[in-house]
Amino acid sequence: MAEYKITFRKEENGDVVDSVSLPSGVLISDALTKVGIDVGQPCGGQGRCGRCIVQIKSGNIRRRSTLRLTSQDIEKGYALACQSVIEGDAEIVVPFQERIERKLTTERQVAEVKIPDGYRFTSSQNIRVIPLQLSIP
Repeated sequence: MAEYKITFRKEENGDVVDSVSLPSGVLISDALTKVGIDVGQPCGGQGRCGRCIVQIKSGNIRRRSTLRLTSQDIEKGYALACQSVIEGDAEIVVPFQERIERKLTTERQVAEVKIPDGYRFTSSQNIRVIPLQLSIP
């Protein structure tokens, strides 16, 4: 099986963090672990949270899932480390983790949450307070 050179860079300053030779078929998240770079994966590597995003600057990487990525993200070379497989030499930029979390929490917004018409907090609750007096056992 062929070995491919994977180079990781930090987004903040572009410095090379580490390089590693790996066979085809290895996930980027596993390669990051091998060189000692931690990326958040609260979903356990299922590709649902988007916290392990990396940017592919060059190379041959196959994306298995792009669930949490927009078409603009894909055009810029972003991929989920837990869902991307190494298939050739590559240069990968690892974003600062705080920036990823900020992007995920502010970029996509849900509809405005408002109280339904006719809702009365004193009578529309499923939970009620019932005062009890119990004798000592």
